[in-house]
Amino acid sequence: MVFTYQFARPVVTVDALIFFPSPEGTRIVLIERGKEPFKGKLAIPGGHFEAHEDDSLEAAARRELAEETGWNHPFVLELVGTFDAKDRDPRDRYISMLFCGFAHGGVKLQAGDDAARVLTPRVSDVEPNDIAFDHYKMLVRGMGWLVRKGFPEHG
Repeated sequence: MVFTYQFARPVVTVDALIFFPSPEGTRIVLIERGKEPFKGKLAIPGGHFEAHEDDSLEAAARRELAEETGWNHPFVLELVGTFDAKDRDPRDRYISMLFCGFAHGGVKLQAGDDAARVLTPRVSDVEPNDIAFDHYKMLVRGMGWLVRKGFPEHG
């Protein structure tokens, strides 16, 4: 007999917001979504937490970052927040864990998985309407983390 709960089970996702310095100001790693929903919009690299894998949430965030951008160099990731608004994803009830990291540039990035391309805009150039889901709220939370950690200005 299989036991199931009567309660809905939300989908768990992880996102990895990576900041890095440049002479023009702090940049971030974003992808252009290659699939719906929000095909063509920018997004923070991330994806589904695959419960059948042995990954921790942080390991899943690193895996998704590598799959979508090719970034697999070591750096510190820190859990910065949970995003759980009921309407944050049109497909279902999604709860996402946001991880942030600050790394040095010079990493060769290449789009993979469901990313059409990888971009590295300055934080100050990102507009709310350009970003999918509630990822602009995630970016704002990440900028707060950046300031609290004492990293360089994000102009």
